[in-house]
Amino acid sequence: MTAVETIQAVLEGGGNLLYNYACFRILRTPLVYNIEITGDCPLDCEHCYFHREWNCGKNRDLEDEYWMKVVNENSDKPFVFTGGEPALRMSLVKKAFGVLGRRLILISNGTIKFPLAIETRVFISLDAATEELHDSIRRKPGTFKKILKNIRGDKRVILAPTISMTNYKEIEKLVQLARELGVYGITFSLYTPEKKKHPADPDDQLTLQGKELLETAGMLRKVLRENPDIVFLTEGMIDLFVTKEHVPNCSLKASPEKPGWVRSRNPADMDKYPCVIGGNVDCEKCGCNIPINMADLKDQAWRMLTFRKNDAKNIVRVAKMFTLQKEYISPSDETDPA
Repeated sequence: MTAVETIQAVLEGGGNLLYNYACFRILRTPLVYNIEITGDCPLDCEHCYFHREWNCGKNRDLEDEYWMKVVNENSDKPFVFTGGEPALRMSLVKKAFGVLGRRLILISNGTIKFPLAIETRVFISLDAATEELHDSIRRKPGTFKKILKNIRGDKRVILAPTISMTNYKEIEKLVQLARELGVYGITFSLYTPEKKKHPADPDDQLTLQGKELLETAGMLRKVLRENPDIVFLTEGMIDLFVTKEHVPNCSLKASPEKPGWVRSRNPADMDKYPCVIGGNVDCEKCGCNIPINMADLKDQAWRMLTFRKNDAKNIVRVAKMFTLQKEYISPSDETDPA
């Protein structure tokens, strides 16, 4: 792939990414808005930072009109709708898609199917390849079967499991399941813990460290090597999962004085610092896909511009992961939800 072909792929897949980056550097406006549009969620996942931080419930959710004002005022930027479960605010999702189109990205647990007319990227947090383990992580029986029914054959969907001590041996099975389901692909984050608030708090049992972290990296390299068409990772990203070299210059890290690339806001429209996980995040153990992806993207782009050895395919891969491509085909054998 030539440099020209790579740049064309970025522009086609990433929309106005370069324009937004220039605005960030000059005007300090965010590249992306990450909005937790609801505090409500039907699940209680063992690794979920949202449940630890927010007393889940829709009683404090802001009206559609409030968030649509934010969307309309920043409609040239990509928006990520998460929660809670964003599908519980379907009317808001439909309105925002009407303005943003494919600049809207949805992060969902998959228990509610998005109408097929919402043709944009949907990340589904499926965390195991077997019903028993998955539903134990989600703490709600029947969840696994419901998600698989909702996403089968849906090319909008990329699976986005969070890998921890509980499920790290599921990696190969999850990739196989992604292929069997016929979704667009799969990517991975590693569980990111919070710092202890009190000395008496229980020790963290989910964070991958030491030999388990190295074993996980080895499995990720294997599935990437064997499934490059559906696994949205790079060798550079896997390196960063282990080394954490992205942490000092994390692109998501923000403060009131120094904005980050992503502006994260909770259901009450309060800014979240330093990142989407909240104020108690243990950055030194970060396994979040997004800052790792951005750090590798910056490195590969710089290598390309300075004519050094690079992984140009990485730039195309990032563009394809976050933007629904022209080859999207709506699954025709599923009933479209009302």
